[in-house]
Amino acid sequence: MASGLSPASTETQKKDTSLAPAAVYFPRRLTLTDASILDNRVDEAGLLALVDNKVVLGEPGMGKSKLMRELGRRLGVEPITAIRFINAKNPEKLMSAGTPVLIDGLDEAMSRREGDAIDAILAQLEEADSPPFILSCRSREWQARSVTNLRQLYGADPRILTLEPFDRLEARAYLVAQHSSVDADHVLDHLTAHSLEELYRNPLTLDLMGRVAETDTQLPGTRAALFERVCTLVWPEHDPDRQDEGLAQLTQDEALDAAGAIAASLLFAGAEAASAAGATLVQQGDLRLADLEKLPTAEAARAIFSSKLFHSVGPSRAKPIHRVIAEYLGARWLARQAATPRAQRRVLAQLHGSGGVPASLRGLHAWLAYHSPAMAERVIGKDPYGVLRYGETAALTPHLGDCLFEALRLLAEDDPYFRSADWDSKTAAGLMIPALKLKIDVIIASAASSGHLRSLLIEGLDGTSLAAELANTLEAIVLSPERFYRERDDAAKALFPHRDRAWWQTTIAALTDQGGDDAPRLARQLIPLIDADVSDELLVATLFAGMGVTSCRLPRRKGRRVHTAHNYNRLLDAIPSARLVGVLDLIADYAELLRDGNWENISDAADIVAHLIVRAIDENMVGPAQASSLWRWLETIERAHRYQSEGAKEASRTVGIA
Repeated sequence: MASGLSPASTETQKKDTSLAPAAVYFPRRLTLTDASILDNRVDEAGLLALVDNKVVLGEPGMGKSKLMRELGRRLGVEPITAIRFINAKNPEKLMSAGTPVLIDGLDEAMSRREGDAIDAILAQLEEADSPPFILSCRSREWQARSVTNLRQLYGADPRILTLEPFDRLEARAYLVAQHSSVDADHVLDHLTAHSLEELYRNPLTLDLMGRVAETDTQLPGTRAALFERVCTLVWPEHDPDRQDEGLAQLTQDEALDAAGAIAASLLFAGAEAASAAGATLVQQGDLRLADLEKLPTAEAARAIFSSKLFHSVGPSRAKPIHRVIAEYLGARWLARQAATPRAQRRVLAQLHGSGGVPASLRGLHAWLAYHSPAMAERVIGKDPYGVLRYGETAALTPHLGDCLFEALRLLAEDDPYFRSADWDSKTAAGLMIPALKLKIDVIIASAASSGHLRSLLIEGLDGTSLAAELANTLEAIVLSPERFYRERDDAAKALFPHRDRAWWQTTIAALTDQGGDDAPRLARQLIPLIDADVSDELLVATLFAGMGVTSCRLPRRKGRRVHTAHNYNRLLDAIPSARLVGVLDLIADYAELLRDGNWENISDAADIVAHLIVRAIDENMVGPAQASSLWRWLETIERAHRYQSEGAKEASRTVGIA
């Protein structure tokens, strides 16, 4: 709070100067982790319609809190922070009859080892007679044992949903809605050109990039550069009537040091907010500014508290605009205070004292590797994946890059499934340096190496110059039936700029002939990338191979084949108008192979035919001369309807017998 301002005036100021402008809620999509459900994607209404308790997982900045507020608006209740819920003496008073309790920010609750916070939440839920709930948490900090404990308490597993990142279309729509003066395509093209697509997939970093684009012609090329620019952009006092006091009188170092001191204190204490209130009015668990401003280089804490680096969470209370900004600033402050080897040892002892980095401090710890070269090697050695995931690796020296690689290799040996709760892509791009070329090649070339480390490195190659040097290895991965589909797909993405169209045409044919489930699926994904520049025969053969109808290296399995729902629209839309009639004729020929009663594949074929017929009509490719062909194409759709009708009748008879 600026000196001389009352709590009420500070509150008003914060409402006017929050980082993000007031805007309507942007709809999101979530994915259920239930593998038995074909259509496992839901929106907000679909989430609320699900029975049982729900856990919403997502990465930092993915919009978990905004989603929880939207769910609260629809239910007519207010979300409760996990910290407040844990500290409540009577948790039942925080609930509304007939609606689930919304618990937000499990990851912001203090945990000295993985899972402590969820244990405290469970104890409070049990104390409140096990009410229904919706809980949000960072993906990495949600543990499998939490599900076990919830099952013991509620008698059933919660529904686990993951908040999906933006695709490019969603990112563009978000930018247009939130930052109408910004050229959204320019921002997204800039991020793509720098292999920083993860910045637009994350709503927080996309919003920050939009804010920077409103003022800067040169856009940041890394997360660290983005956070630094955002912090320097939003802390100053812009009100011309306030240039003689508070913020306007600070230097940038004074401002960011004070903000970092507050941020680090909140993170270490597991506190929800800092408070400018008097001693008798401070909420339980909050940190007082009167105490924080006594920290080294934090004299300006009271002034910076009124800046846009913080947003209000109640009268005289505020917290950093987002946890990732708090982690960045907190680590900056710690690094600046730990100028001697002794001080550095003491800082790291606080973070490593329990044998591992506390879950709630992994982000703060990761940014130390960026802000403090002197501590970087020890930080990397203790939590390499945390550094990769939460910090900045784009500017690593060759020595630190090698340290990170070796630490990840050791981690993969100790924990082969270290990515199981966090499959965020692009995180290893900072390791794609010439000094590590041979080591990376050894790992990705071997199907016997750690699958999680291998996938991380293959993803990281996309968009880097090292991909061209490892192109032969990537080729082998794309064509290897021993590799997982995701590995092959990521290898293809990294390899794509480094092979000509003729090579991809030959590879698509080889993948289609390879059969199985993964190879034709990969071939189908590759065809649009070369503008469907393959023969009509190969295109249609690829479609039907993906259904398991043709080109199978193994004997056909007895019984029903497991059906997987596919989205063919991207491939179908890539077919040039002039080829639609020929493709439809071939599909009708192949559809004759579907007379074995496999209604799922017949339904897929009918959907494909319907899509292409609509296109052919809209694009004036169907006239009187194609009348007989049109009737033949429509037979595939009619056959699908007939099988579906017969299947429904059979199901009715079965139910009647039962």
